[in-house]
Formats: sequence, structure tokens, C-alpha cells
Amino acid sequence: MELIWCCLPGHRIESLWISTDDRPGYQYHFRAERAEPDKNVSRWIAAQKTINLAVTAITLAEVHRGLSRLPNGKRRKSFEERFTIFVRDGFNGRILPFDEHAAKAYGSIAAGREKEGLHCDAVDLMIAAIASNFDASIATRNTGDFEGCEIKLVNPWELHG
Repeated sequence: MELIWCCLPGHRIESLWISTDDRPGYQYHFRAERAEPDKNVSRWIAAQKTINLAVTAITLAEVHRGLSRLPNGKRRKSFEERFTIFVRDGFNGRILPFDEHAAKAYGSIAAGREKEGLHCDAVDLMIAAIASNFDASIATRNTGDFEGCEIKLVNPWELHG
């Protein structure tokens, strides 16, 4: 399973994409801050089977946090509405929770990183714990914060061809 986590540093949304098997050639997408998605990311997503893509509840919380920081108005409302539709249509049944099992994995991952002198934001550790719990990979530009978590990392921005 590949896990989507596609945000820029500073919690600014770049883009989240998912291709769908039921509508070949079509990609559900939600964009903010950039006019065009990164071509490498688009190619990587298109090469994945939709059933193998998921998002964590923590990731959704972080996106909602970013959206809530925007000033009230038409732009924010539009982003919120489009994101709601994107999640509903793109990840129906594939939102991975932070549950008791992820909490246990979190403790182990956090302690392991601390032992190695590596520190990380608790939110990223929760995402890593969920991925570990589901034996999933994490697709992110921010690979540094997940190194040493004993999970597979994919940086679609750096993939070529």
C-alpha cells in the first residue's frame, strides 16, 4: 500500500492527486497554491492502482489545519469544499486511523529515533506509526523526517521517467 502525504514544508498545500481505475485517464485532484501539479508526482500517481493509495486521518487533520489558517472568504470556502469532495471521491474507505495499534507503533518509532539522536514532529511520527501499522509506504517530499522509522519512503518529486 502506498500512502499519500504531499504537502510542502510549512504546511502549505501543494497538491494531492489520485487516479481512479473506474475512470481511466481521470484524476481526482485538489490544488492550492500552485497552478500545475509536479509532473513527476502526477506520473507516479498515475502509475499506482487506486486501491493501493490511502491517506491518514492525521494528514487530513493537517490539511484542515492549513485551510483553517486562511482568511474567511470565498477562496477558503472554495478550497474547503473542493477538499471535502476530493477526500470523499478519492479516498472513500481508505482513510487510515490513528488507533491503539498505531499508538503502540508510535511509541516504538519515537523511542528509536530519540535513541539515534533524530527528532521529529509528533504529527509526522503519528503518520509513520499509521504507515507501519498498515505495512504501508509513505510518499512524501519530506523524507528526512521519516528516516529511521523503518518504513519504506517514496519521494515522487525526485522520480524521473
